[in-house]
Amino acid sequence: MAITRIGGANAISGTIPQGNIANASLGAVTALPFGTGKILQAVTVVNSTSSASTSTSFVDVGTSVAITPSATTSKVLTLITFAIEIAGASQSQAVYLNVLRDSTSLYNNYAIRTYDQGGSGVQALPIDGMSILDSPSSSSELTYKLQYRRENGSEARHKYSSITLLEVGA
Repeated sequence: MAITRIGGANAISGTIPQGNIANASLGAVTALPFGTGKILQAVTVVNSTSSASTSTSFVDVGTSVAITPSATTSKVLTLITFAIEIAGASQSQAVYLNVLRDSTSLYNNYAIRTYDQGGSGVQALPIDGMSILDSPSSSSELTYKLQYRRENGSEARHKYSSITLLEVGA
């Protein structure tokens, strides 16, 4: 097996004799010594369909993705990006985002909160992201989805959202 270390004045290169390697066949390797925290699987969904809502109750954005963890000890790292616009004549407006795993809310808080000091109304389109490390304690299929609602303002508008789920081994 050849060894090469690139860079610096102390670059190393050479060969380890096969007899010095306990198991020289890579086909026989069953585990790598990285410990916990390995990414076991990844799934992603992207939703660029525009929609609008005047509801003050949560409505589905249309962005959902499912994952089946390989063990109950696995965690699910949830990476979310979204662009939700709010517009209206009121000086203070807000849109809430709800992140659900099946029926369990993992995040329910502001996605956008605006203040207008001039009194002429506001319009905002922030593009934002968040991550949630979830411990679902399940090896059954789990569905993650996004919902939104306006708190005030005339209308909330979904422009873009994505969810990436990474199963992290324990």
